[in-house]
Amino acid sequence: MKKTIIAFLAIGLTACASYKIVAPSKTDVEHGSAKYPGLTLADLTEGKTIFERNCVKCHSPQRPFRVSAAEVEKIMPKMAKKAGIDSRKSELVLKYLITMKGTAKKYYSIRI
Repeated sequence: MKKTIIAFLAIGLTACASYKIVAPSKTDVEHGSAKYPGLTLADLTEGKTIFERNCVKCHSPQRPFRVSAAEVEKIMPKMAKKAGIDSRKSELVLKYLITMKGTAKKYYSIRI
């Protein structure tokens, strides 16, 4: 009986957990600059903000980090159009997602 209660409690806490993406760092800028020369911390931070304000309304914040970079690049124009994001903002979100993709696990913290 205790095991069943513990299992349900664990499932309930997991279901109620929300995810917060931690802000990108200078190390992330260095990582992303290999693909995106001239990338700045402000670019990544703005991309993160746009992503949080527009994309997580419909998607889990982990979703883009669970698929390949090629899939993110392919779907981004369609998603940007649905979200009403202009091309500049779409590019910032794309740079943010691709740059952070390699190290995304360390950027999630679970809040309960």
